[in-house]
Amino acid sequence: MRVHPVTGVYKLHDGTDFRAYCGTPIRAAAAGTVEWAYYRGAYGNQVAVSHRRMVTTYSHLSRFAVSDGESVSQGEIIGYSGTTGSSTACHLHFMLYIGGERVNPMNYLGR
Repeated sequence: MRVHPVTGVYKLHDGTDFRAYCGTPIRAAAAGTVEWAYYRGAYGNQVAVSHRRMVTTYSHLSRFAVSDGESVSQGEIIGYSGTTGSSTACHLHFMLYIGGERVNPMNYLGR
């Protein structure tokens, strides 16, 4: 839980933020298929990649490097960091869903 820096509302911060300079290439965490790449309100420009029973999302991007339905490889550039949506500085907001449930991505990265 935290006070949201834009809205001032105390709420769950539902992902992990990674500091990144504006325009830093953002790479797919694993191979998969792009479910969507579009502007999603508070999340700004967001890419979602489906990987079997998992989905990863990458938010606040300045621009996209992929399109809906595209296959991506692990490490492939899918977009560039930015500060779109409800954001106060350039960064990557990364989320992981397993079986439709949000989970802490830090428990899975680097495996």
